[in-house]
Amino acid sequence: MSRWMPVYEDDMTHWLWEQPQHYQWWLEIRFRAATRPGVRYVGGTNIRVNVNRGEWPVTIAYLSNHWHSDDGAIKAFLEALEGDGLIECKREKLVTFIKVVGFERYCFQKPPETPQYIPDVSTYVVSPTDERKVIDDYSPVETPDDTPQQTYSPVIDETACQTSFQP
Repeated sequence: MSRWMPVYEDDMTHWLWEQPQHYQWWLEIRFRAATRPGVRYVGGTNIRVNVNRGEWPVTIAYLSNHWHSDDGAIKAFLEALEGDGLIECKREKLVTFIKVVGFERYCFQKPPETPQYIPDVSTYVVSPTDERKVIDDYSPVETPDDTPQQTYSPVIDETACQTSFQP
């Protein structure tokens, strides 16, 4: 499953932008948050938990190991994000549920209802019976040293060919 999330221009004015490591952590929180309700394993454990859309269940120990930082720095970072209203943390025993506030703003997983394809006009499928419609056109081309040269440029009769559009 392929996902993408936008980076908004107002991110550049946020304190996270000035600290690349913290901004990377923030992006990972957004990417790892559940896109739909369900059951997930808590990172690095065999604990299964129910999650809601926009939540990421983790342990502080997992984040410390994964982000190569100490527990105090991780807790301070999460508290700073909570203070800014970007996340809400709910702790149940060893598991911390990080909920991205306004997750819909960051999650654009669904493709558009009517995909807009831009046709590649250089892609044509020519059936064997229509090969005769491809015409070789040789025309002289002037080179920088004024020596006439013959170049090959195929001309395709588009009315006789099927056009193939690649999504």
